[in-house]
Amino acid sequence: MSGSKKTGRESARLMMRGLVMRRRTTRLLQGLVLTAGVSAAGVASAQGVCIDDKAKQTLSACGGNGPKEFDVGKHGKAPVVNFHSAPPPADLKKRDQQTKPNMPTMTDAPRDERKSRLQARQRALLVTEIQQTERLFETTKKNAPDRPQLARRLAEEYVELEAAAFRDKTEAEIKRDEAKKKDPKAAGQFQTNANQAEAVLKAARKKAIDYYSTIVTDYPTYQALDEVLYYLAYEYEQASDLKNARSVYYDLIKKRPDSKYIPNAYLAFGELFFNEAQGDPSKWDLAAQAYAEVIKYPPPNNKVYGYAWYKLAYVYWNKGELDKALNGFKKTIEFGTVHTQLPGASKLADSARRDVIPVYALKGDPAQAYNFLHNISGDAAGSNDKTFKMMDDLGNNYLDTGHYPEAIQLFRDLIVRDKSGRHCVYQAHITEATMAMKGGNKDAIVKEVDNQVKVANEFKNGSFSAEQKQECANKSAALATETAMAWHLEAVGSSGQRGTGDLKTMALAATLYKKVVDTWNAQEFSTFQFPRVVKEDWPTIYKIKYAMADLLYFQKDWAKCGPAFDSVVAENPQAAEAAEAAYASVLCYQNIYDETHKDGSAKKGAGNLPGQKKDDKSAKKGAADDTEKLKPKEMSENQKGMVQAFNRYICYIKPGANDTAGQEQLVEVKYARARTYFESQHWEEAAVGFRDIAMNNSDRDVGIYAAQLYLESVNVLGSNFQKTSCFDDMGQDVPEFIKLYCQGDKATKNAEQCTTLNKIQVDILRLKAQKLVERADKEGGKEGLALYESGGAAYFEMFRKYCQDPVANKQAPRPSVATKSRTTRPAPSRRPASSRRRSRFAVRSSRSTPTRS
Repeated sequence: MSGSKKTGRESARLMMRGLVMRRRTTRLLQGLVLTAGVSAAGVASAQGVCIDDKAKQTLSACGGNGPKEFDVGKHGKAPVVNFHSAPPPADLKKRDQQTKPNMPTMTDAPRDERKSRLQARQRALLVTEIQQTERLFETTKKNAPDRPQLARRLAEEYVELEAAAFRDKTEAEIKRDEAKKKDPKAAGQFQTNANQAEAVLKAARKKAIDYYSTIVTDYPTYQALDEVLYYLAYEYEQASDLKNARSVYYDLIKKRPDSKYIPNAYLAFGELFFNEAQGDPSKWDLAAQAYAEVIKYPPPNNKVYGYAWYKLAYVYWNKGELDKALNGFKKTIEFGTVHTQLPGASKLADSARRDVIPVYALKGDPAQAYNFLHNISGDAAGSNDKTFKMMDDLGNNYLDTGHYPEAIQLFRDLIVRDKSGRHCVYQAHITEATMAMKGGNKDAIVKEVDNQVKVANEFKNGSFSAEQKQECANKSAALATETAMAWHLEAVGSSGQRGTGDLKTMALAATLYKKVVDTWNAQEFSTFQFPRVVKEDWPTIYKIKYAMADLLYFQKDWAKCGPAFDSVVAENPQAAEAAEAAYASVLCYQNIYDETHKDGSAKKGAGNLPGQKKDDKSAKKGAADDTEKLKPKEMSENQKGMVQAFNRYICYIKPGANDTAGQEQLVEVKYARARTYFESQHWEEAAVGFRDIAMNNSDRDVGIYAAQLYLESVNVLGSNFQKTSCFDDMGQDVPEFIKLYCQGDKATKNAEQCTTLNKIQVDILRLKAQKLVERADKEGGKEGLALYESGGAAYFEMFRKYCQDPVANKQAPRPSVATKSRTTRPAPSRRPASSRRRSRFAVRSSRSTPTRS
């Protein structure tokens, strides 16, 4: 009985105690709510905003100008080379490539002395005069002593008409060609005029032949019969009647062997055989015999002596008798030098000096070139100008015929001898020869280009003329740049063609580009011409800098290619290549980013999510150590460049809504930027970046990871830097994240992350209350009192949401809340005596209330 009474009394006591406690708790919570409402403004001021405007502005600011458009979809995941063509490689010629000699450059021998006597009169006047002379001839008796002279006069008048018709024909054909595009009708008329003139020419030539023939047939004792015979044969030759021409020339030689026209007759035979030998090499010997007969008659009476030697040299050249050919040209030059008074002699000597060069290139010694050429150059005593010009021509002929070692030897000799300011050009030829001869030895080519650039620098600072400096600079820049461009395309490919991928070729091309950039500024370089390159691909210093960065990309030198592309954009943000460079810069930095996150760490946090447990070692250091450890770090140079490139890309490159590749790339860049801020512990910037991705890209896998990293960033701000308003931000955003990522099919896909989000949703209120109380412990005074009151309100809200409301709805309370509250009790702290009693009461009340739910 007594036991039963005792049990009843204890039950009553417990009931009464519960009533008292519920009343006290109700009064306490009502007081906390009322007090919290009164001091809300003060607490909000104390907490501040979670993310400052400065951080938001950092991510949205677009300083300066930048490229406005770029189609990522057209370019893919690699930069595009900013030129599509390069000069063709050096044509490696074989030494025996040029086996057939050139045609003679001198074809006008002094064979027709009538030209000096004929006047350039109009055809109409000539026709009138011819008509008068023909009437006189017809009325003159056949045996009259002046009749042969009249016949010759008529022949030469017709020859003059022939020459006038030839001039008219040539003039009409020139006008026809000029009018073809502008005025086709006029061109047709000019062609008619040319045809008429040709008809007159042929008719006049036939009449001249008739009158010459009359003299030969009717007046065999005519005193100037040898001259008549010669010009009769010559007219036959001009009319292409070679059979009659040969016959008459032969008659001249037989009938008048003492005539001054005998050398001319033999020369005519030589010319006929020379032309036939072009198709029938057996005629070369006949041509040589005929020319040999000509040179038996010495000048000055033999006016064709020099021309015969000239053509004889060509015969020997064609026969491969090069020593004789060289001698023939020397004899021609001697003739022109000695007999300058003879018609065409000086011109003939100049032709021989020009034509002897390719023969010497085949036979001569480059070491002896100066001595040989100086004797025939025509230089005055003490001068070498013409000799050096001939040596330069010889060197170029060596290059053209594949005699590269000889070319190098000769131009080096010229550099030593010629002090006129041409040595830069000579060095350019040496460089060209080296490129052609050692196309497979790029190291040797770079070495020679280096010599070329050194000479260019000497010229730049030397006392040479402006024209010489410009020529030297242009040649040197072209050699270095064009070679680099060719190697660049060889290595990386272009226009759908794959390159070799050879890293050494890329490195050597980059070396040459750097030489150019270090030697000439943009203004100087803009004055150069590159005729071997398609005009649209002509290089500039700006393009070369882009190309240098492009090579760094293909060499996978990510640390250097990002800054290199950055400098291209910075130099001219509005240039055609700026958008490409901005994009390429991002690719370089993204490759650094991908390389450092290839283990999947880009999606991983740092263990700072709300409610995440620290390891034992971290826990022992305490909150103060954590705060110190989590302070923002100084970014590395790579990180600074990375963020700059990412910012520029996000600011200025706006892919269209339908540009799938562009949109994907943009999100990747935004994520990499936010992650870079995250890893350097710039929590506010990281939070802004990740939140933007999470809220706007729920259709992408990266969205859920961005959401978690955002929450981790703001949790660090709230937990370690007294920005307790961050818990309010999280409180608003977590439900939104759960809607975006944890409903429907996404709930299964993101199961692990969604579990974390639901836990965080619970932990946010606890952490907020905890951090408010911790701040109150630290602040004390009136500020601390307001914080205690806010902390109590937060604990009550947690109690109401996770204990009281579920019980009211006949649901089980969530025990994890009580557990969390007990296990995360703040460590005792020393506070001012004035606030100690109130603090203990506030903390005890706010902690005990939810655990007794």
